[in-house]
Amino acid sequence: MKKDITNIISKKIMQKNIIFGIMFLGFLFFGCIGGNNMGPVGDPTAASIIANSNNQFAFDMYNEVNNGDENVFFSPWSAGSALAMTYEGSNGITRNEIASVLHLTTDINQTRSGYQYLNSILNHNSNVQISNANAIWVQQDYVLRNEYVNALNEYYSAEATNLDFANNPDNSRSTINDWVEQRTSGKITNLLPPNSITPLTRLVITNAIYFKGNWATQFKLENTHDTQFKLNNGGNTTVNMMAGTEKWNYTEDEDVQVLELPYEGNTVSMIILLPKNNIRALEQELNAGRFENWMNSLNEEEISAQIPKFKLETGYSLNEPLMDLGMESAFTSNADFSDMDGTKSLSISQVIHKAYCAVDEEGTEAAAATAIVMEKAASVENKVFIADHPFVFAIVEKETGSILFLGKVMEPNY
Repeated sequence: MKKDITNIISKKIMQKNIIFGIMFLGFLFFGCIGGNNMGPVGDPTAASIIANSNNQFAFDMYNEVNNGDENVFFSPWSAGSALAMTYEGSNGITRNEIASVLHLTTDINQTRSGYQYLNSILNHNSNVQISNANAIWVQQDYVLRNEYVNALNEYYSAEATNLDFANNPDNSRSTINDWVEQRTSGKITNLLPPNSITPLTRLVITNAIYFKGNWATQFKLENTHDTQFKLNNGGNTTVNMMAGTEKWNYTEDEDVQVLELPYEGNTVSMIILLPKNNIRALEQELNAGRFENWMNSLNEEEISAQIPKFKLETGYSLNEPLMDLGMESAFTSNADFSDMDGTKSLSISQVIHKAYCAVDEEGTEAAAATAIVMEKAASVENKVFIADHPFVFAIVEKETGSILFLGKVMEPNY
């Protein structure tokens, strides 16, 4: 079966990155952008634990959606946020399975405070354009428990809106799609495809995240040149290769070169993992623990780097990947979401995810959205870094080390 989508960065990472300067990828995405004077709300220690959980989930999902020679790009933050809001309303085996997939602890207060803090810092980053938005959409005559609605509002800043799924499913779908499009600056369109909303739909849970940041040191246009990018099948393709020599954070081991490209303000970075050999060997060892080690090993060096310009647009159904990871009962008649409505009549029909990323000389623009549809059960020499072959990359919020976006470039398209 072809698999569809994918951490750890512990307190140790958080402490190091706070020294670097702050930031998830904050990946990045929605709400207020700019200089709100209010500080973050929630517990930074709990946020570090959630960032660690998010990063483990990121690499788990990466393994699920990785499809050989195809490009990969998704937002573990977006998918994880939507699933966390689903977790809030679950019970019994269903709750345990979702917690296991998201690597959450049994402390619900810790989970809530962690997501609250991360949402807050994402939406109050004045160095880059980054916003993160959550919402729930409820059948107009369907009653959810007040405790559930209030928890989503307080800890996830998720507003509830009534729609008429029963009589106007397609108009309801358009309303949700418009909301996603607006909050991703038009980059994620038609998240919910035709027929994804039916008269049986009772609840849709959504997250949308958007990021736009300029490199702290931009690549000069005059240095961009056409060159060959080696494909994994042995062929080549012509790409627009950006080039520059700067002091960047860098590390390497016997398998991989790791380069950090910070955005303005040094609160969000792109981390590029360039394998020294075949990318398959890197992917076999790719996990949150190794990512943490690489992040801890970064040191500033003079680097001559060449990075291809690229655009990625992806879409995934996450039903099978989530079931493969152990979240099975939520999709069946045995689902228990009784903390949502006081009954066991709801189950998940679809988990839909779309993502977009564009990288050029100025910086990066990225967006992603997730919808969970629920129905009634029914001088030394410069180091050289030339990304002229497939590589993995992540966009990371630096204060907590949380991976906002994670992807693989097998064939750059721009």
